[in-house]
Amino acid sequence: MSVDPDSGLLSPVRAGTPAEASTGDEAWLRAMLDAEAALARAQARLETVPPEAAEAITAAAGSARIDVAELAR
Repeated sequence: MSVDPDSGLLSPVRAGTPAEASTGDEAWLRAMLDAEAALARAQARLETVPPEAAEAITAAAGSARIDVAELAR
């Protein structure tokens, strides 16, 4: 899939820069999903959410495949 570098969730902030691969839309979304999973695990350790919920959130966040171009529309 070809994506216009000037379109996206955070573009044109980083469009066409060398840092885009590690700070672009996909990296940003992955970081958000990783943060949600970490929060769920921390809450499970504090017993504010069931451990099963934290496991489900972590699994869903880890396997999420998001079409960033579609999300940006």
